[in-house]
Amino acid sequence: RLDASLRAPGENQNSVKVFKDGAVVSACTGAPGTASPNPCVSARALLGDGDVQITLLSSTASLWTFAVPEDGGFVPPDQATAKCEDGVTKTLTKLLRCALRCRARAATAALGGAPFDEAACESGNPATSCRAKYDRATATLVAAGNCPPCLDASALAGPLASSFDALKGALYCAGTTPFGGESAGFVPPDAATARCEAGIGTGVAKLLVCVGKCHIRRADLGVAGLPFDDDACERTDARKSCRAKYDKVSGALLAAGACPACLDSSTLAGLADQTEGLLDRANGQVYCASTTPF
Repeated sequence: RLDASLRAPGENQNSVKVFKDGAVVSACTGAPGTASPNPCVSARALLGDGDVQITLLSSTASLWTFAVPEDGGFVPPDQATAKCEDGVTKTLTKLLRCALRCRARAATAALGGAPFDEAACESGNPATSCRAKYDRATATLVAAGNCPPCLDASALAGPLASSFDALKGALYCAGTTPFGGESAGFVPPDAATARCEAGIGTGVAKLLVCVGKCHIRRADLGVAGLPFDDDACERTDARKSCRAKYDKVSGALLAAGACPACLDSSTLAGLADQTEGLLDRANGQVYCASTTPF
């Protein structure tokens, strides 16, 4: 039995993997009550309190462990559902990219002694803010009638944007003058630092788009019953992955010598990890229909 507090958002009884001595345990395929293969999973259930109950059959005692996919979610049940879920993924990456542009504009304005309302740029302006554009785009997707009931795009945006604000604070780390309000981070102390931080921000924005495309590609191929190596797309392909491209951009900025000490190689790697993690954790809430985990 797996406590509900240990499940990531969007995960259910079908996405939890069971391991025996480090090896994944597959579903039982033999006669009822028979450990075939040995061991095997004979039943899965989501209990009323949110806990997951998994029944295992085995001829021996062993070390049993649980795990959920790094980025959860389920293969869309059909192309129409995939169209909506893919669309929400795209609009989420646009929302976060827009927030990065607002921060870069705020930094430029502060350096020049000009006023700029970053909060209005991100969410306060009901017509032109990042959030307003996101809400219009997702409303259009919902109106098309293809979105599953489990997908609440409006509820997803706020927490994600709040988490992303902490990342912006880690990116704009140099200086002593805070941006103010609820915005984390500091105004760059000079133009050179601002260029580096904005450049890293551009790299983060491209990473967001790339990871989003990996998620979309996996979902679309999943609908067609085709395999897709999401890990290679996001980070393990040393030449073509999203992470490889980010590392190339951030490495070039570091080599130029204009970045502040707080943006060292370790911090830049952490920014990339946080960026990937944000989208990966949201994946289970976006690709929420069906019961077939990625």
